[in-house]
Amino acid sequence: MRWFGLSAFAVCCCLVTRTAVGQELVSDESPNLAQSSMDDGAESEPDLLVEETTTPDPGPDPANPFKYYSEKQSKLIKAVSADVMEYIAPHFVRDIHELNITGDCTYGLLKFAFGLKKFRPWSIKMLDSWGKLPHGVLYGALSSLGNMAECKSVVAQEKKYNGKIDTFFTGKYCAINMRPHLYFPKPAKYDPRTYLKNYTDEIPILKNVLGPDMNLAYFYFAHFRIGACVPHTCTIDDMNTLVRQLASIAALEIDVQWCEDSASPPLTSTQMTVSAVLICLLALSAIGTALDVLPKLMRSARRSDGEKATFRQQNMVEQVAECFSVYSNMLKILNTETGPSTLRCVHGLRVITMAWIILGHTFFYKNFNLGSGFVEALALGKSVPFQMVFNVFPAVETFVTISGCVLTVNYLSRMEDRQGSFSYFRHIIRRWWRLTPAFVAVSFLMIILPLAGSGPLWKETLEPYANACQNSWWTNPLYIGAYVHRENMCLPHGWYLSSDFHYFLILPFIAYLLYKSAAVGLLILFGLATASVITIGALLYVNELTPIPLFIDMDPDHFNEYMNIIGYKPYTHLAPFCVGVALGYILYKEKRRRIHKALRVPIWMLVWAVQLAMVFGVRNWNAYEAPSVEVGVAYGALFRLVWSLCIAWTVYACATGNGGLINRILSFNAWIPLSRLTYLVYLVHPLIILGHTAYLREPFYITIPFTGYLYLGHLFSAYVAAFFLSATLESPFLALDRMVTKAYQDRFDPLGHHPSTKRKPPIESKRNSVFLETGIASFNSTPKHINGKINMAFDNAKL
Repeated sequence: MRWFGLSAFAVCCCLVTRTAVGQELVSDESPNLAQSSMDDGAESEPDLLVEETTTPDPGPDPANPFKYYSEKQSKLIKAVSADVMEYIAPHFVRDIHELNITGDCTYGLLKFAFGLKKFRPWSIKMLDSWGKLPHGVLYGALSSLGNMAECKSVVAQEKKYNGKIDTFFTGKYCAINMRPHLYFPKPAKYDPRTYLKNYTDEIPILKNVLGPDMNLAYFYFAHFRIGACVPHTCTIDDMNTLVRQLASIAALEIDVQWCEDSASPPLTSTQMTVSAVLICLLALSAIGTALDVLPKLMRSARRSDGEKATFRQQNMVEQVAECFSVYSNMLKILNTETGPSTLRCVHGLRVITMAWIILGHTFFYKNFNLGSGFVEALALGKSVPFQMVFNVFPAVETFVTISGCVLTVNYLSRMEDRQGSFSYFRHIIRRWWRLTPAFVAVSFLMIILPLAGSGPLWKETLEPYANACQNSWWTNPLYIGAYVHRENMCLPHGWYLSSDFHYFLILPFIAYLLYKSAAVGLLILFGLATASVITIGALLYVNELTPIPLFIDMDPDHFNEYMNIIGYKPYTHLAPFCVGVALGYILYKEKRRRIHKALRVPIWMLVWAVQLAMVFGVRNWNAYEAPSVEVGVAYGALFRLVWSLCIAWTVYACATGNGGLINRILSFNAWIPLSRLTYLVYLVHPLIILGHTAYLREPFYITIPFTGYLYLGHLFSAYVAAFFLSATLESPFLALDRMVTKAYQDRFDPLGHHPSTKRKPPIESKRNSVFLETGIASFNSTPKHINGKINMAFDNAKL
C-alpha cells in the first residue's frame, strides 16, 4: 500500500468514531455529505490531488533550488492527505452521526477531519500534538504524552468569502488510558508475577518477545497513556463515548481520565482564602525585614561618620518586626554556635536520616505508569544498592527514637529543678504553637500548587493531593490525620507529626513515673513496647500483609493498605519511642562512662551488622519471593524495635564519650544549620518531588543513574526551599513564642518568685528550657552538667 505509515496513522485517529459493525461501504449520499461539509463556509481553492500533466518538469531554479523542492514536497504531502481523507471521509461522516455525542462536538470533529483534507495548518498542528506509538513499547514504554502546549495553542479558523475570520474551536488536550481487557476482576490479594500467568503464556508476544517476567496481571495497576488533541467543544463525556466504540472493537479497556483546554480553571474559595493568608504572611515578612534592617543600616552609617554608638532597649514594634525579619531569621538558621557539651551527634543523625527518607520518596512518589523500560525496571529488585531505596522504612524510626530521648531528658531536668512539678497544658500549647504554623503553611502550599503551572501530567499528579488538602487540611492542626480522612489525607507524610504529637501528650506522665520510681516507669515502657510489637505482628498476620511493602508487589492498592493499617498508626511506632524514652532516662541519670575498647568495638560492629542486615537482608524478598508467614511477621513486628536499639546505642556512645570517630563525624559543625532545617525539609520535600513529576513533558527511563540524579536534585531543592520557608513562614512564629515567653518571665523577680504569690515561675529563667526538641524539629541546645549528669536544657532559639 502506498503511503502506508501516514494512512495508518490517519485511520487510527478516525477509529475512535467507528462502531463495531460500521465497516461496510457507505451509500452514494455519504460522499456528497462529506463534500458539502468540507466546502461549507470555506473559501475555494485548487484541488489538492496531483493530476497528470503533459507539461514537462522545468526542474529547480539554480538561483533558488530550495523553493522548487519545498513546493514539490508540499504538493506531495497535500496529495497524500487528500488521498487518505478521500477514502476515510465517507466512513467518518457516517459513523460520527451515528454516535450519541453533542452536536458541537460532532461539528468540531468534522471540521478537524476536513481541515486535514485541505491541509489546514491548524489541523496539522492539532494532529501533530497527538501522542504517537512510542518506541520500545515491547520493552515497557507505557506512555506517549503528545504535546499539550501545542494542542492548547490550536485555533481552528478560516477566512470567509467576505474576508471575515470564522473561528470554529480551539484545541483541548485529553489523557486517554488504555489497558488489555483482563476479563477477571482484580482480587484483593494476588502476586502480579504469577497471577494470570497461564493466560499470559498463551500470548506469543508476551511469552516469546517480552520474556518470562512479563505478566498480564501487571495491567491491574499499570496502563498505557496516550495524549489526544480534540476540539474544545467536545466534553469528557463525548470523548468517553468515542473511546468506548474503539474499546468494543479492540477488546481494550479505554477511558478518558481528564481533558483541559486553554481556559484557566477558576479558583476555588479555599484557594483564594489560602492565597490571601500566604500573601499576608509574606507581606509581614517584607515589612518586618525592612523595619529590622533599615534602622541597623542607619545606625551603621552614623557610626561610620564618627558618632558614638548608643544602645537602647527595643520597643514592642521593633521586637515584632524582628520576629518577621527574614534577615534576622536567616542569621539564626546559619549560626553554628552551640555549647561545648551539646549532644551534637543528634544533628548529624537528623540530616543523614532526612537524606535517606528523600531517597526513598524519590522512588515512591513517582508515577511509573509514565516511565519507559518497565520490563527492565522489573529487575531493579535484584540490585543490592537499590535496597536503600526500597527499604527506607527503618529511617523514620530514627526520628522517633531521638524525639523520645531528648524530650525525656528535658522533662526530667525540669522536674528536678521544680521538685517534680510541671505545667502540662502550657507546654502542650507552646509545642502546638511552634510546630503547627509550618505544618499548616505547607498544607496551604499544597492547595495552591496546582495553580503554579500545567502540563500533561500536572493535573493527575497534583490535583489528588490538592483536593485532599482542600477537604481535610483542618485535620493537620488537630493532628488527627491518621484517623480522620485517612484514605484521603492532606500531606500523607504528616502522619509522623501526628504520631509525634500524640507521644508528646503521654510523655509527661511517663517522665513523672520515671522521676518518682524508675522501676515502675521502665516497666511501663517495656509493657508499651511489647504491646506495640505484638500488635504489629497480629495486624500483619490477620491482614495477610508482607513485612514491608515489597518491590515484587508494586500494586499501589497493596502499598496503601499496608500504610493505612501499619505505617500511619502511632501505636505501631510506639516501641522505638519507648526505647528513646529509656535512653533519655539513662543519659539523664548516668555520668560519663567510658567503655573499654575491647567491648566497645564489638558492640559497634554488631550494631552495624544488624543495621546492614535489616536494610539489605530483604533483597531476596524484593527480587524473588516474599518470605514465609512466620518470617514475615517476625521481621515486620521487630525491625522497628531493633533499629531503634541500634540508634540508641549510637546516641549513647556519642553522648558518653564512646563514639570516637563516629561522634566526630556526626558532630561536625556543618550539620547544625542543615539540622535546623530538617522539620521544613521533611514537610516540603514531597511537594518538590511531586512538582517535578507533574512538570515532566516526556516519559522517563527507570534506571539507577537516573533515579540517583533525580535524588540529588530533589535533595538540594528541598533544602533551598526549606531555608526560605523557614525564614518566612516558620521562624516568625518561633520568635513570637520566645518574645511572649520572655515577657512572661519578666513578671518574676530575679530569685524566680512571683511578686504577689511568691511561687516559683512555671518557666525557669536561669535555664529557659522549653521542652520542644523532637526527632525532626530541632532547637538550640546547651546541655549543662549538674552533679555529673547530662542535662539537655534547650533555649528558645529555633534550630
